[in-house]
Amino acid sequence: MSAVSLVLLLLAHEPSAGAAANVPAVMSTPTATATTATTSTTTATTATPPTTSDRLPAGDYLLSLDLHLKTAIPVMGAAHARARTVSTLVIDDAGMATQKNCWVDTTGPGYRVEATRRALAAMPVQRYRLVVDGERVSADPGPLRFGDKDDDNDGDVGVAMDLVIDALGRFTVQVQSDGRSRLVGARTPTGAAGTVLVLYSKQKIVSGLPIVVDGQADVESARFTLERAAKAGCP
Repeated sequence: MSAVSLVLLLLAHEPSAGAAANVPAVMSTPTATATTATTSTTTATTATPPTTSDRLPAGDYLLSLDLHLKTAIPVMGAAHARARTVSTLVIDDAGMATQKNCWVDTTGPGYRVEATRRALAAMPVQRYRLVVDGERVSADPGPLRFGDKDDDNDGDVGVAMDLVIDALGRFTVQVQSDGRSRLVGARTPTGAAGTVLVLYSKQKIVSGLPIVVDGQADVESARFTLERAAKAGCP
């Protein structure tokens, strides 16, 4: 019961505006300017090519988001959870980034939630501008919404996530997600690093579990790293 309750909590929490957080994935991941909930649609803004000093070198990168949460459920008390997202990021000569999720998971006491391959393929590709001002690096990937319909074509509304509960095994739940976050950081020798700011985040399980438990989740820390990749594609 404890593991299932925490999973429901993590997929339903709504951080306050401006809180530091990740999107995820099970938290919505992390997250394009005017994207839709279909894999075939990517809406991008146009951009004037920046000067060499105002952009990161073009090429393939890996973007990692790491979110730490403190959860509280009535009667059950406090616990901690961690949400992670790994994505490919391709930066072009104009400083525009194209992002695609490779891995999304959330772990907590006695459970783990992982995005299935089908779910990852269904999540929208995001395209947005990486803004570089001296040593400062920032980005607003825009809204990310998916799961309102059967986006992963498995016959159920939502996108499929694998829920693994210790001693009970693996289950499949269907998830809907709607969120938006921003990246604020600084250059590093291999790319950039900094903080993830969540503007809003709403997720819920639409099928796969028979119970609902109310509670809350607060973000303790949320960080991102952007590093040059040894090769194109997911690791």
